Amino acid sequence: MDKKATKNEPAGIGPQNTITIIGQAPSFVACKKKAEKVAKHSINTLICGESGTGKEVFAQYIHAQGTRAEQPFIAVNCASIAPTLIESELFGHEKGAFTDAHERRQGLFEQANGGILYLDEFTEISPDMQAKLLRAVETKRFRRCGGNRDIEVDVQLICSTNRSIDMAKSSGKLREDLFHRLAVAEIYLPPLRDRLEDIDELLEYFLTINETTFKKERTPIPSCIHNYLYRFDWSGNIRQLSNFAMKWTLFGEESEPNDVLEWLHNPQTKVAKPNRLQFLFTNGKISELSDAKKMLIMCALDDCHGNKSEAARQLGISYQGLLKMLKHISTDVKDTNDISSLK
Repeated sequence: MDKKATKNEPAGIGPQNTITIIGQAPSFVACKKKAEKVAKHSINTLICGESGTGKEVFAQYIHAQGTRAEQPFIAVNCASIAPTLIESELFGHEKGAFTDAHERRQGLFEQANGGILYLDEFTEISPDMQAKLLRAVETKRFRRCGGNRDIEVDVQLICSTNRSIDMAKSSGKLREDLFHRLAVAEIYLPPLRDRLEDIDELLEYFLTINETTFKKERTPIPSCIHNYLYRFDWSGNIRQLSNFAMKWTLFGEESEPNDVLEWLHNPQTKVAKPNRLQFLFTNGKISELSDAKKMLIMCALDDCHGNKSEAARQLGISYQGLLKMLKHISTDVKDTNDISSLK
């Protein structure tokens, strides 16, 4: 079942703004199954994970799959709201409640009545305001700012954060009692570096979307660059992979491979150091053996920070042998469209 999304995020929203959950890694599949159970029973849920792992997408997926699918899905980033305005934002206000309250205004709880209210970065709410939020969650009632009567609502709350929950509780950023009210179910989304087997499916998805969006046929990604994607820490997670796919669609055919690597090598991106090197043979041709050799050399130079003597030792070849291979690569790169940064 797909449902129209309220917001187009780069981490899992499919064609025509439908919710698409992509991934076959066991840890990710377990998250998806839990989300479906949450949707069925309409329970308050906490979604944790690093930035870019798709927390809001999962919240929208729960909405689309559940009994509240035809009701509102209201999302708000609590970190973006000034502490003095958060109460009015959540609960609304009556006319004259404060200086700029020129008319009555419904808050997000009222707007989400019958549906889902998604509170992103909810640990940024002040402890005093968390006490008022706790009462609203427990009683399903609240008062607008300046109001004198309770308003009853039926809202499923989904909250998310990229903070450590244990640290938030121990530091006083999160009330223990509120945590237990909001985290009836907990979903911890794994970072992309822990589900590398999903890169191909995600990349294909984003490239297909970009072909339609930009009306531009994709350029095939060389095997050695493709394989290089498996060596990254992906600190930006799925959002970063989506960004890479967009850049490749727009600029891949006119970019040198060295430029492509620079898209990935930035201060926010680290190169992972796997226990063993894996090369994916995508074309099934003997010519890919050359790609594999270049990939192996490139990774060794990465590991040794460009030190050719150390890289040669790691590869089990002589220094002169490495220089000969690098010279061959540099003369062959224009014809093969492979890595040009190996010197």
